[in-house]
Amino acid sequence: MAEKKETKKLRESDAEQLLKQKVSGSEAERLLKQKVAVIRVTHMLAERGLLVRTWGSVSRRSDRDHFIITPTGIAYQDLKPERIVRVNLKRLSYRGKLAPSSEMAMHAAIYQLRGEDAGFVIHTHQPYASCVSTLGEEEIFHPHEQLEKMEEITRLPVVPYAPPGTKALAEQLSDTISRNPYCQGVLLSHHGLVCWGRNEKQARSRAENIEILCYSYLADACLTSLQYGIREKFSSEREEDDEIRYTDPQTPERIREIHRMIYAKRPDVNVILHTASEAERIVSRRYQVLYPLFDDFAQIVGPEVRIPGNERESNGGALDIRKNVNVVFVPEDGAFCLGENRREAEACALIVNKDCIAQIAQTRNGRELSLPYRQCVRANRQYKKDYSALLDRYALREEV
Repeated sequence: MAEKKETKKLRESDAEQLLKQKVSGSEAERLLKQKVAVIRVTHMLAERGLLVRTWGSVSRRSDRDHFIITPTGIAYQDLKPERIVRVNLKRLSYRGKLAPSSEMAMHAAIYQLRGEDAGFVIHTHQPYASCVSTLGEEEIFHPHEQLEKMEEITRLPVVPYAPPGTKALAEQLSDTISRNPYCQGVLLSHHGLVCWGRNEKQARSRAENIEILCYSYLADACLTSLQYGIREKFSSEREEDDEIRYTDPQTPERIREIHRMIYAKRPDVNVILHTASEAERIVSRRYQVLYPLFDDFAQIVGPEVRIPGNERESNGGALDIRKNVNVVFVPEDGAFCLGENRREAEACALIVNKDCIAQIAQTRNGRELSLPYRQCVRANRQYKKDYSALLDRYALREEV
C-alpha cells in the first residue's frame, strides 16, 4: 500500500511539473516518448552487460534548452517515465523530488560542445572500457578488424582523473573533447566511458563497439583476455534463526568454516557470495593487497583489501575480515563477497571481478596506478551514508 501511494505521488509530481512548465498535450506526449526511449536504451545496454545496477547514466536532448536523464540511486530495472528527470541545459536546474544523475554536468557539457552530433549521451561503467581507463594512457589507439567501419572510435582520448559527480570532472571532460573535436567517445580515467550519437541507435552502437575495442586492447597491449562476470561456487545465506543455508549441499567443510568465521565477525552480513573466476583466483594467490582502481570499488567493497597468506597451511586465523571491507580473499579459492542481501553481494562480486581484471592488466602493462587512500575512505563513507539509502528508498517492490 505504501509503495502504491509513493508511485501515485511521483506520477502526480510529474504531471504538476508539466503543468508548471506549460507543456501542451502534444508536447507532453513527445516528452513521454523521449523518456520511454531513454529507458529502452538502459534496458538494451543492461541486457548486454554494459549497464548494471545504478552505475552510469543515460540522457537525450529534449529540446534546445533541456535534456532528460536517468535519476540518481534508482536501479535501471526500476525506471518509469515519471522517474526520468528533465534538466535545464545551461542552469542545470530541475523540478521534482527525484534528483538527476550526479553526472548531469558532464552530459550537459557534451550537448553544448557537440551540438547536433549529440542527441543521446551514454555513460557506463562497462568492464573492459573501465579497465583500460586505469592504464595511465592519454589516448587509446587500436584499429581492429571488427571495427574497420567505425574509424572514429579506434582513437579514444582519456579524460584525466577527477572524482565522479564533480565540477572538476565536467571541466576535464570539456577540455578533452575540445582538444579532440572529432572524437565520438572518451574514457574517464579510473571510472568508465562516455559516448554519444545523433540518435539512440548510433550512441548505443558506439558503446557496444568501444567495449569490443577495449577488450581487444587489453588482450594485445596487456596480454589480458580474462572474462568478466561472476563465477559462483560455494555461496551461503544466513537465515533468521542464524542457521547458515549453503547453496550447494556439497560445500566442503573447509569452505563452511570460512563462512562461519565471516558471519561470526560480521553480524551485518546475511549473504556470502563465493566467486572464483580466473581473475579472482590469480589475485588471491599472487597479490598481497588489492587496491581500489575505481571509485565504485572504494564505495561498495572498501578502501583497501588485504590478502592473507595461505589459510590452509596452519594457524587458522589469517583471514582478513574487517567491518568496512566487503570481500575476503582466500588463496586459490578466490573471493568471498559480502552483503546484507543477495543484491548487495552480487554488486560487490561484480566490482571485485572488474578490479581484479584491471589490477592484472596494470601489472602486465608495467604500471600500477591506484586511487588515493584517503579519497577511497571518503568515498566509502559517503556511499554508506547517502547512496545506498537512495537505492532502498526508490526501489520498486512487487505489488500484491
